[in-house]
Amino acid sequence: MKSKLKITLSIAILAIVMVGCWRGYRHFSRSYIQEYIMYDGIKIRRHLTTSTKNLQLLANITHRVNFLSEGNDKAVYDKICEANGDISYNQEVHLPLDLPTIMCTYPHFAAINVYSDKDFDANHPAGTPLNDLMTISYYTAASYIASGYTADSLRWEEIVKPLNELGSDDLKFDLENILLRFTKDPDVISTHKLKFECINAEGKRHTITYDYDFSLPEGETEYLETDLYQ
Repeated sequence: MKSKLKITLSIAILAIVMVGCWRGYRHFSRSYIQEYIMYDGIKIRRHLTTSTKNLQLLANITHRVNFLSEGNDKAVYDKICEANGDISYNQEVHLPLDLPTIMCTYPHFAAINVYSDKDFDANHPAGTPLNDLMTISYYTAASYIASGYTADSLRWEEIVKPLNELGSDDLKFDLENILLRFTKDPDVISTHKLKFECINAEGKRHTITYDYDFSLPEGETEYLETDLYQ
């Protein structure tokens, strides 16, 4: 009987703890963007949860500053929010794990260029930009912040556009999810060594190469260890 009672009490305590965790934590935030991510480089991988034709562009994270930070990190976070005009959200936010959930890369990418080591077609010999042959998709909070936090339906707006039409401030409030995709295949289907170049808002260039096999059909990808560059 005592053993059964202990088990019952243990289950009850576990349930209480789980409910408490599920409720999460609430904090006041004057800014909608809760965290800014600093980085020292970029990474490229096929995006396995959407389409293996999508290439995901990621930042190589080195540091984070957010509205829960203290000391100098909090000062840096506040300075970025003020520069971005995101200082009058003034609402209570719910964080299930007591960690920021709305985050952006800083400084944002102002330009993204893609090149190949091989001829793509007659108009795109090796080494020339392929931006007009690609689309970029991302989620942004720009419209919501610009509206004074009133356009609820636009909190996370998805943008899909040709890569060569990307504006220098389009990714300022990107919610860390940039996908690139070719709109056509090269004349000769093979593996191209692609060079990705990101120029951030401070003018710093970050580059990485990626072996992209155009012969892979939808739904297939290389092994992850060769797919993700650190």
